[in-house]
Amino acid sequence: MKNLIVIALMIFSFTTFAQKAPRDKKNRFERLTPEQRNQFKLKKVSAELNLSSEQQKEMAKILAEKNVRHESMKVQKKAQKESGTSMSTDERLKMKSAILDHQIATNARLKELLSAEQYAKWESNMENRHAKNKNRQRSEGKSVKTKDIAK
Repeated sequence: MKNLIVIALMIFSFTTFAQKAPRDKKNRFERLTPEQRNQFKLKKVSAELNLSSEQQKEMAKILAEKNVRHESMKVQKKAQKESGTSMSTDERLKMKSAILDHQIATNARLKELLSAEQYAKWESNMENRHAKNKNRQRSEGKSVKTKDIAK
């Protein structure tokens, strides 16, 4: 009887240790300054696409502008969350429309900047990244809304 209790405790302890550890809520990029994030992303994109120095300079500008927009949206959402108010349907639609407008403009700039081969690889990487994020969200139990991504 004593052995059964010991075995049951061992099995219970193994199953509790086998549970997935909760992910750190903060993104690893939040610990970096905006300039460090931009440099990191630029190096990553440069390595993936074999960018020339001129392309790197223009890509740095694009990434910096994107980061500024992202940070302002983040601050706006945080302030809204702290105030306890939610966005109206019109405000949400206006915000999503602005995001899509920026995506379309950014894609147009990238199409001019990158060669056809580089742009195709950029699109492929972005599609893979979006699919990976959706899969990760599903595995974490978050609900994922399907949305069309502007190309």
